[in-house]
Amino acid sequence: MAKRLDPRWLRAVLTYDVRELARALGVTPGTVRAMIRRGLPTLTDQRPTLILGQAARDFILRERIEARKPLAPDQLYCLSCKAPTRPWELLVDLVGTARSPRLEGICEVCEGRCSRVVSASRLPELRKIFDITEDGDAAP
Repeated sequence: MAKRLDPRWLRAVLTYDVRELARALGVTPGTVRAMIRRGLPTLTDQRPTLILGQAARDFILRERIEARKPLAPDQLYCLSCKAPTRPWELLVDLVGTARSPRLEGICEVCEGRCSRVVSASRLPELRKIFDITEDGDAAP
């Protein structure tokens, strides 16, 4: 599983070389080099490669925002496909507690499990889209 990098460990005013940045983020130097190939700005092209702390912070936060996959009203997030998808025939189960309800269904693409955390106040709106089965609504 991929590690979620925490930019709060970096000092904006410091410069880091690849090993120092890897140590500060708790990853390997290879991960930092991969970040550089994906567009992490560096101060120099020669060794040692120097990276501004603020630039690394901004890069990590920008990648985190770009990785978000917003869901359409009729979609759940498939845990196998790692992408938004529609549940099979819009059939979903309502699970969880009243404070944190979750919709679960079967992915149309891979037939894996897909889910979505919802607000209890949005349930009436979602009932118009999905065929929702609650624990007590299941047919014998």
